[in-house]
Amino acid sequence: MILSIVLLIGFTNTNLPIDKEDQKKLEKAKKLNQEAQELYDKANVLFSEIADLDISNPKNEKKVNSLKEKALDHQINALELQKEANYLEYNVFNRIKPELKSNYIKTHDLPSMIQLLEESANELYYKAEQLRNEAYNTNKDDKENRFAKLNEAQKFEKEGLDKQKEIIDIYLGKTVIKEDSPEKITQNENVEINEDLLQAYMDFMEEEDSQTPMESFKELISSDSLSSSNFRTTWNEYLYLEKEIIESATVEQDSISEIISKELAEQYKERVETESEVYDTEEELTEKAIIYKIQIAADKKPLSQNVLSKIYAGKKNIKMINENGWHKYSIGDFKTFSEANKYRKQIGVSEAFIVGYKNGIKVDLLAENKERKTSNNKKVSSNLSEGLIFKIQIAADKKKMSESSLKNLYQGSEQIDLIEEEGWYKYSVGKFNTYEKAANLKKTVKAKGSFVVAYDNGVKISLHAAKSGKLSDRKSNGNIVFKVQIAADTKSLSSEYLHKIYSGYENVHKYEEDGWHKYSLGEFETFDEANKFRAKSGVKGAFVIAFQAGEKINVLAAKKMKRYFDPIIISDWLSKNDQLMYKVQIAASIRKMSADQIKNICCIESNVYLIEEDGWFKYSIGNFENYQNAVKMKEESGVEGAFIIVYKNGEKLSLSRALNMLK
Repeated sequence: MILSIVLLIGFTNTNLPIDKEDQKKLEKAKKLNQEAQELYDKANVLFSEIADLDISNPKNEKKVNSLKEKALDHQINALELQKEANYLEYNVFNRIKPELKSNYIKTHDLPSMIQLLEESANELYYKAEQLRNEAYNTNKDDKENRFAKLNEAQKFEKEGLDKQKEIIDIYLGKTVIKEDSPEKITQNENVEINEDLLQAYMDFMEEEDSQTPMESFKELISSDSLSSSNFRTTWNEYLYLEKEIIESATVEQDSISEIISKELAEQYKERVETESEVYDTEEELTEKAIIYKIQIAADKKPLSQNVLSKIYAGKKNIKMINENGWHKYSIGDFKTFSEANKYRKQIGVSEAFIVGYKNGIKVDLLAENKERKTSNNKKVSSNLSEGLIFKIQIAADKKKMSESSLKNLYQGSEQIDLIEEEGWYKYSVGKFNTYEKAANLKKTVKAKGSFVVAYDNGVKISLHAAKSGKLSDRKSNGNIVFKVQIAADTKSLSSEYLHKIYSGYENVHKYEEDGWHKYSLGEFETFDEANKFRAKSGVKGAFVIAFQAGEKINVLAAKKMKRYFDPIIISDWLSKNDQLMYKVQIAASIRKMSADQIKNICCIESNVYLIEEDGWFKYSIGNFENYQNAVKMKEESGVEGAFIIVYKNGEKLSLSRALNMLK
């Protein structure tokens, strides 16, 4: 979708240095993306056909496998086309940026936002390249794994292209960046440290039995702001505060996810060794401030002190860190972005930019910066009324939108509400107790692509359920809806033409994907409801599609996620079975959780197994002798941070030990 923006808005601007060769590349990229969407639709037809089969019946196994293989072939081929399209767009962006930058700096200071965007884009491209290499090295017969890696690579690459487009918008003046004026920098105090005592203390900290949080001390000792006072403060916090926090910890219903994160943190090292996914639970465990540094140089090879002194001749120590094969050099240790930015402007390094670390892990400062800029947006409210309400959604984005962007979208008098759902920031207006009232307001809302949404006690539900009064059918995966796609074309279809395709009474909804105009009918809670409607619609070639949080997802995966049970919590389950039994842990709390609380976390299994370990109440689902079955259930659970546990003879084993026992 970035391409359509570029072609229709950005690259028609006469100020852009586009030549005929660039235009050909962009047109070819558009065509490739459209061809990719055709293949995705073919795959969706096949997945819809699979979802309609009884996959538990052995008689259907051969047909299911054949259809799935064809669908995966279509998806993989589509991703290869998108890869080629991305490459063409990337070349155009990189060719025009130097000239745009040159024109921009004639009248503006180069904002730090540019460097942040460039750094972020480059890291995304690097991640995409790594994933593609992994995908190409997988077994050719393992198409599911290959597709998963290529699909993730495509997401990273597209996000990188989006950041490139943001840079171009800044150069064109479409996005205005205001920088703080520089102020005088105060030097840090000089302190003397007993190096022998410090080293002895560090050696003690490295001991296996030490429970001291190493990260805070290592950050402090390696920083430019080390002083006797803050070193003592950190030590006192460890001595007196940490135990108090642990002993007084309580669980409230609204903080269940935080408790889960604490439990997952205990399993972090074990999971990293045995599973392919990397979780951020250690970062979630504490909320320490970000440390800001100024990156002055980066190279694939180490830079000499002589070279570094020519880049930066100041008094601050230059520190080097190796990230993804790059040697990156930075100075300073600042508590705020503003403080770092002021110093950056005084050091005389034109290409220097700011980076941030939290608990020793690099963070996305671009997201942090946008969060800071939009946090004072008084026009946006996050409140939702209790009960059933209908609203008009006017926009949705993965990042918070600025007040000026929202004003451009909506000029009406209604307050704009912000709702966070599944990683999306969604903006809506109006609050009505009937669909008809909301529909009337929608007619006056000029925001392109706006539509009516429904919420029940703050939880989004499908319009089908809201309008029919089926509120008791709401599920933990209620943000998944099924629709019936009836048409797609590279040109917008007229109402008359659509009426020839479908002559029923259901409203036809339109959405766009990479230059395609696609048309669908209905919003259904389950695949079966959508499939029955498809059969009755009379539209030849129609098929069922699925969306989650406004984003299209695999219809077969969506059907599996919509399994729904009222959990039965089983406490007496641990046995002396001499076989390895794999389970999926979905939650943990220092207090017992109710069935309703568990249902809000995961409800794809009726039996939920409870065990009390080390003062924690731990909840898991599944009971498999095969590790891969447990992996599959973990993926289907939809619980972020769920992980696999294993028992044998009534004893819990580490996953790495269990897997080694099978060798």
